Amino acid sequence: MQNFEDWFEKFNAWSFSGHQLLNRCKQAYYYQHIASALKSSPVLNVSKIKRLKGLKSKYVVQGSLVHDAIEDQITQHYFDRNISQESAQENFLKRLKGYETCADDMITEFFNGEKIDPAFFENIRPSGIEMLDTFFKIVWPNLKPLEYLSHEKFDRFILEGVPVTVKLDYITKSNSGKLVLSDWKTGKERRESNLQLGAYVLFAMQKYDTIPENIFSEIIYLGSSGRSRPYRFSSDQLDEVKEIVVSDFETMNSSYEIDNFPADPYPQKCFTCSFASVCPDSRHKDQVVVLDDPSDPINDMLVDIVE
Repeated sequence: MQNFEDWFEKFNAWSFSGHQLLNRCKQAYYYQHIASALKSSPVLNVSKIKRLKGLKSKYVVQGSLVHDAIEDQITQHYFDRNISQESAQENFLKRLKGYETCADDMITEFFNGEKIDPAFFENIRPSGIEMLDTFFKIVWPNLKPLEYLSHEKFDRFILEGVPVTVKLDYITKSNSGKLVLSDWKTGKERRESNLQLGAYVLFAMQKYDTIPENIFSEIIYLGSSGRSRPYRFSSDQLDEVKEIVVSDFETMNSSYEIDNFPADPYPQKCFTCSFASVCPDSRHKDQVVVLDDPSDPINDMLVDIVE
């Protein structure tokens, strides 16, 4: 039996980000969710793994900071204070400056050996500001009149005997009494997996004791002028979500030995992995020239993991 930290059993749960990482690379999942929970190991550098867990890829830094800036302002709304687009933008720029100052200690690709390029920060700075402008001028006017219920809170519920963790961007209630589940994305607009929103709907059904027909869920694309894409779920679709959650959790916990979580390496994927420097199968050093291509499906998955 592995020597886990006391919190492992309490926080060991299925999540959409865990699902994404498990399908991206099982060994990366092992480092993120299992090895980092060990008290010690005769074969792994646990303290370094815990440190590496805090790295963020270039492809998720902007999205993470935009989410944080919006979260801060919705907190002000919760306390019945005025929200401020200017304050959100200032927070975004301040936190981005922190990443820029310590890029090789905070951003995965730079930690893994990529030369720090000031153009990276110069490019994401204005687009992040533009996304915040979209949120406050286009998205927020539609959400503000709705009854506030919750935002950016880690919630845990039991689904078919499996503990599930969700973190919804915003939950409100309309004048007609319907729940509104809003999730914003900073990546490019595309057809999203039903899994993340399906898990949100199943949580809301339990939390608020309601049925799918009384829940409106939406993806809001901040990079596409605030365009909203609504999702509705049938009982069959929600059953499929349950099946995936149960199957995933069984795989996640069938063993806690690293040999049962094989790596799936190739250079670009490994270069964007926080654990490349400890993974014996990593090929990140083969990535002589990093392809900074937002259209790469690996980068889409990285954005999903954060958002």
